[in-house]
Amino acid sequence: WPKVRGYVESAIKAGAIIALQEVDHTWAQSFGDLFRRKGYDARWSVRDADHMGVVLAWPKARFYLEVVERTVIESLVPIVDASIEIAGSVAIARFTHNVLFVAHLRSRATGVPGVSMWVATCQMPALLKDERDMRAQAIHM
Repeated sequence: WPKVRGYVESAIKAGAIIALQEVDHTWAQSFGDLFRRKGYDARWSVRDADHMGVVLAWPKARFYLEVVERTVIESLVPIVDASIEIAGSVAIARFTHNVLFVAHLRSRATGVPGVSMWVATCQMPALLKDERDMRAQAIHM
C-alpha cells in the first residue's frame, strides 16, 4: 500500500484526474479516506464483491460529476453467429465480465462555461496467452 499511495499522492499533488485499474477491494477504504482528505471526489466499481475494481477520482474544486456509467465489457462484444467458437481477445472480453467505467465531468471554472470531458477506465484482462493478443493489450494500455 505505501508504494501505491505514493503514486496516487503524486498524481493528486499535480491536480490530475486519476483512473485506476485492478484495485483490490481491501484498499477501497484507504483510497476513499485519502481522496476525501485531499479534496477529491471518487467513484468505485467492481465486477462483483470478490474481485478487483476500477476507480475514477478528480479534484472537487475543479470538476463536478454530471453522470457515471458502468458497462460490463462482454455486453459490447457482438454475437455474430452463436455457432462460431470465439477465441483470443474476443473470448476474453466475452467471458471475463470486466467493467468499463465512464464519468462525464464538468469544469467548475467560471470563465469556461460548458467545458466538460468524459474520462474512463476499465479492467484489462490478464489471461492472455497468445502473443498477438498480448501485443494488442499493450497497445491499448
